[in-house]
Amino acid sequence: MVSRLLWIVLVMGCIVGVWYWQGDQPPARGNSAAPVEVKLPGSPLIASDRINGIPVDVELRLIEPRFEVTRSAMDVGPPEVADPLRRGPPPYPKGVGAGPADVLGPNDPALDTLPPSTAPAKDAKNAPLLVFNSSGFDDNQTLASGLFIPPDTHTAAGPAHVVNVTNVLVRMHNKTTGASVFQSSLRSFFTANGFVGPVNATFDPKVLFDSFSNRWLIVTLEKTAANSALFVAVSATNDPTGSWFLARIPALQIIAANNCWFDYPGFAVDEEAVYITGNYFRLSDNANCGETRLFILSKSFYNGSAVLANIINPAPPGSGGLNVTLQPAEIYGTAPAGSVGTFMVGFSGVTINGGGESAVQVTRIDSPLTTPTLNLQFIGLGQLLQSNSGAAPQSGTATTLATNDRRTLQAVWRNNQLYFAFSSRPPVAAADAAENAAWWGRISTSNIAALTRADFGKVGGDELTANAHTFFPAIAVNAAGDLAIGFSVVGSAIFPSSAYTWRAAADPAGTTRASQILRSGTDFYVRTLGGAANRWGDYSGASVDPVDGCFWISNQHAIARGTVSGGDGRWQVATARFCSGQVGWIGFANGFE
Repeated sequence: MVSRLLWIVLVMGCIVGVWYWQGDQPPARGNSAAPVEVKLPGSPLIASDRINGIPVDVELRLIEPRFEVTRSAMDVGPPEVADPLRRGPPPYPKGVGAGPADVLGPNDPALDTLPPSTAPAKDAKNAPLLVFNSSGFDDNQTLASGLFIPPDTHTAAGPAHVVNVTNVLVRMHNKTTGASVFQSSLRSFFTANGFVGPVNATFDPKVLFDSFSNRWLIVTLEKTAANSALFVAVSATNDPTGSWFLARIPALQIIAANNCWFDYPGFAVDEEAVYITGNYFRLSDNANCGETRLFILSKSFYNGSAVLANIINPAPPGSGGLNVTLQPAEIYGTAPAGSVGTFMVGFSGVTINGGGESAVQVTRIDSPLTTPTLNLQFIGLGQLLQSNSGAAPQSGTATTLATNDRRTLQAVWRNNQLYFAFSSRPPVAAADAAENAAWWGRISTSNIAALTRADFGKVGGDELTANAHTFFPAIAVNAAGDLAIGFSVVGSAIFPSSAYTWRAAADPAGTTRASQILRSGTDFYVRTLGGAANRWGDYSGASVDPVDGCFWISNQHAIARGTVSGGDGRWQVATARFCSGQVGWIGFANGFE
């Protein structure tokens, strides 16, 4: 299998480019073209004026990489089939279906060879949070003139700021005080003078701070009736309130003669490239197109030059790879040696050893910007996990909360260790087999030719409430090897809440410290916008502070009901900072006023 650069595609019928915007004056408010459940009046947008738009080309290159597969005769089993999760009846509030979900199967037989997830003694009680109250759900009405589900919470910390994104919004905070210094709808954020920004409301946003280049990055997606696009922004400096370069990258792919749209991005950066992964679904009916894609962007657009994007099918027929949701690993500290770029991690119910053991698919990306080589390995997890139930009970109502599927939600690489997180029910013989649980894992990459499982554990959350369901985990790792995990928690005795835990590098294998509530829910949550699922998530955010190695966690919790349309549920995002081993906290509620 020899690496081949197949061809360079000039994208026809699409306007592509990078733009530069700067300024602080609020523009006149426009009407959103995105189909939403309801239009409500609101206050004017608070956003920067988009000026100095400078278009440059986007060059898309379809690459056939070289594949190397390491299976060790493990008899790899197929992953679960994915379907889009609807946000409500057409038209969807975001103009799209959500990320694909597992097709649930029967309970798997038990194979539990790891120690139980018993936590060490409970940490000292944290000091009260410093909270800035407002409601994220209501701010969608103010900034984007509509109701949107799910929250899609993500966060990143930089030298002086914390940047949060939720489904259709971006907000920036002073890192010391939590004070809001910028807020906007993402549609407005990605609209400059003359720039062809999103037509519809965007969805599935994520944010990163690139500690190698000292820049901020934001990605969000758009789907229209005939097209699909990635919108990517990079700050001109380490100040997110200053200038940004904006890019629109066509993402529509023709797969098996079908026009397919891009969904659920993975987002990562290393010292030389930006990585974006995603799943594909048919424009015509949202059926699974059966393939994923990896976009590898050079950092040339960091200074306003052309965006150079390699587009790769990471699991074509015959490669040995499986089409699962892939999360590229965010690289921290000293980058991997040699030609290694990053790693992608996928789960979605993959098994090995004749279906007797759950496993993750790990794809190493070498020479990402020149002649990419993908090395596939399957790493056993030591036990056979069940499919997610897809729903969790909550206090105050018989309506359950959607917990989604078993896709990998985040991956991080640091100091030759690859970390990942997902949700899944424990083995069928476990005492808590009926409860959805957040899981974390660590893989040693010291020998890149033979990766090994170094640790694996569960965040059960039973110290928070009886029969807890934990899900939508996010992870961050500091230079000491301490691991922070933020997650959602709910049960029949509590409302939907946000929580966190952590473990020191020297803690016993498979364990985390006792979980703590970040923000308790104060009401039950029901918001389907006419669909079948009571959407929550689809993910949460965790970030390591580049200055002091402390952690930032962002997640939503349910607040008092009162906005009746397609249900009656409201959420608020809370963001908090903590340091491993330290009692003190500062935090703020992210309400996108």
